[in-house]
Amino acid sequence: MFAALYGELIRYAWHDPASEHDAYQLFYQRSLAMGWLEEGGVPGLWGMNDAGAVAEERPLPVQPFLRCAWDTTARIGTVRLSALQALLPGLGHDAASRDAAGRPKPSPTAPLNSTSARPCCSPSRETASPPREGAAGFAAVIVYPLWHVGHQNEAGENGSTVHVDRNGVFCDESAGDDVKLLGIYSTPERAAERLRQARLLPGFRDEPDCFSCDPYELDEDEWTEGFARVRPGEQAERVRAEPSGR
Repeated sequence: MFAALYGELIRYAWHDPASEHDAYQLFYQRSLAMGWLEEGGVPGLWGMNDAGAVAEERPLPVQPFLRCAWDTTARIGTVRLSALQALLPGLGHDAASRDAAGRPKPSPTAPLNSTSARPCCSPSRETASPPREGAAGFAAVIVYPLWHVGHQNEAGENGSTVHVDRNGVFCDESAGDDVKLLGIYSTPERAAERLRQARLLPGFRDEPDCFSCDPYELDEDEWTEGFARVRPGEQAERVRAEPSGR
């Protein structure tokens, strides 16, 4: 694994860059203190300066690794983080969770919805390219945003509220439907666990089937075209103005 933090670091006045407590030692000590360092026969999540394959049944410790990198940097000075780059090995890591093209398979433990629809405020995934394998064998980073739509529309028969249609979770924000982003998760299982918790909360439990979650690839463009604003009633006026018989 490789992580790079981009931004501004204002070093503490008392920290001597030439001291033995450099970034390497601070990362080492933090890993050891948290029980994440594999050393002296004691099992852990990683070893310092060790390179090797990761067992497929063992997930990469991405969050502890990034946590330790952040704590190390924050020990040196005040951090103003603007971007984070993480490169993860694509070979030998949870191979069973991806298909031949590298796309994440649907998780049997995360039945977020019977469809893959999303709130209308998100762009369509129909033309999106599949996740790619990056340079040097590193896999693209996939994240899982979890959405919920609270419905107030009157789009159904006799003004009834539509919650789910043939395309999945229905959403019309102009009719009062409210879209909430509950979080962005590193795995479908984490998103599914958050969904299970949310279904117990007020509001969400009234519409337990109105959640939506699809994978997104970081650094992949989703909305690739421009847009035009249409004022209320403008489209209907245009239709009425067109000549008949076309």
